[in-house]
Amino acid sequence: MLKRRRPTLDVEGQGELSYEMAVPDLDLNRAFDQLSPEERLTITLYYYEGYDTREIATLTEVSEGTVRSRLSRGRSSLRAMLQEKEAAR
Repeated sequence: MLKRRRPTLDVEGQGELSYEMAVPDLDLNRAFDQLSPEERLTITLYYYEGYDTREIATLTEVSEGTVRSRLSRGRSSLRAMLQEKEAAR
C-alpha cells in the first residue's frame, strides 16, 4: 500500500509540485513543522497524498479513531498557531 503512488499536482504544464510549492504560505509551513511527527504524518497522508482514514490506520498501524483524533488535533493546533500569528500582526 505504501508503494502505491497517488497522482501529483500538475498545474498548466508546470510539472510536479513540491510541498513547498503547493503550500507557499511560510506561516503555514512553520506551524506545520511544530506539529507532532504523528500529526504531520497523518495530515500529510490525508490532505496531500489523498488517503482516507481507514487507509492511514492500516499504514500507520493505529486505529481509525486514533487517525481521526490526530487529524482533529492537528487541524486545531494549526488553526490556533495561525490565528495567534495573525493576531500578532
